[in-house]
Amino acid sequence: MFENDPEKKLRLLGACLHALGLLIAAGTAVAAHALLWVPLAEEVNEAGNQHTTVQAKFDGAMEARLEHRRLLTTLAKIERDAAALQRRIPEEPLEADFLAELTKAAQQVNLQIQNYQPGVVTVEPTCSQLEIVLSGVGSHRSICGFLDRLTRSPRLSRVLTLEIDSAADGGLYPVSMKLVIFFDVKQQPEQPQVT
Repeated sequence: MFENDPEKKLRLLGACLHALGLLIAAGTAVAAHALLWVPLAEEVNEAGNQHTTVQAKFDGAMEARLEHRRLLTTLAKIERDAAALQRRIPEEPLEADFLAELTKAAQQVNLQIQNYQPGVVTVEPTCSQLEIVLSGVGSHRSICGFLDRLTRSPRLSRVLTLEIDSAADGGLYPVSMKLVIFFDVKQQPEQPQVT
């Protein structure tokens, strides 16, 4: 049918060459997509995931640095408070000095100390303690004032028990308390410094 017509043969050959070119172009596009675009898209996706991971670690590191700074500040405050408390604890019981402080505080608020009995010394791992039993009589105001002065005393002490009985005539309340005073602080082994 086309054997004798060269123009038809040329057109057929041109159409076949165009189809072949189109087929090669489509194959090249598919191959480029499969070999270049898909791996590139996966690498971009992986890079995005790595960025998210690195950003999370960076944010975590910033939070850790802030927490570290906060903890260092807290530690410094605790160490200052501990040093201040340690300055309030003498090497010896010095109970006569403590009795003088108690007497002065009681006189300032009109509390009458009627009995002062030093008790047993207890040696603890961190310091030694002397228990003291104290009894007296005073108004509600004088008892509260005495306790206030006791807390502001330069000597560290702790009230273990406090009993206030009913007021007798004249509005004076019998009061008894058990105190403990601290002395002879044992030095703790140095902890490694954290920076």
